[in-house]
Formats: sequence, structure tokens, C-alpha cells
Amino acid sequence: MKWKPNVVKEAKQLTHYQLYSMKQIIKFILPIIGLLILFSSCLEDEYEEMEQIWYISDKTEMRPYMYPDDPLQEHLVVHIGRENGPLTYPFKSQIEGFDYEAGFKYRILVSIQKLRNPYADGPNSRISLKKILTKVSTK
Repeated sequence: MKWKPNVVKEAKQLTHYQLYSMKQIIKFILPIIGLLILFSSCLEDEYEEMEQIWYISDKTEMRPYMYPDDPLQEHLVVHIGRENGPLTYPFKSQIEGFDYEAGFKYRILVSIQKLRNPYADGPNSRISLKKILTKVSTK
């Protein structure tokens, strides 16, 4: 069988053309892939959500909003995770879907969602009631 140099030359030209078109495709697609990765990573932070069990006391406390000179406002006394766990003091109205009644101890499941752009002097998360696990009268 005789070797045909024209066939090899045509194959090299085809390969060169394919290589050129692949470079063009990569130049077009690579930035798009980069932008998709960038925006998808930003979206994950927006919807970051966690669930916690909160133990709510039967009494509220009058506390300043942020600074000691602020006027006193009524806050819930909440232990996070267990009855003697870390304390937090959310407003009575801060837990969406939860109606607090004085004289009852609660054990509730809450969903905490980070806010993407919180106000400088406001809360940085949204708290909503998932389920009231127990409600016990202390009277």
C-alpha cells in the first residue's frame, strides 16, 4: 500500500481548524462558567438556614434595645439548645408565627435564616417558628 501525503496534509489542516475553534469556544465558555460559579456561591449565603431548639422562660425581662441608654423594652428569656444553655433575649414579636403567653414555659423548634443585607442597627437574621414542642404552665 502506498503512502499518500495529501491525506496527511488534509488531516493536519482539519486538526488545526478544530484546535482554532476549540480555543474560540473556550474563550467564550470559560468566563460564563466562572460567572455561574461566582453567582451560585453568593446565592448559597442568601438562603443559609439553620434550625435550633429554644427553651423560653415563663417570664420576660425589661432590657434596653442595644445600648444601656436606650429605653427598656420587653424581651423573652431564651436558652438555646438546652434548659441551661447559652442565653439570648429576642423581642416578643421577633419570632415569626409565635404568640408568647406569660406563665408558660415553651420548648420550640425555630428556623433561623441569615439576612443578605441586614440594617446596620437591626437584626441580622429572621427567626420563625417551626413547631411548638412543649408548652407547660407554671402557675
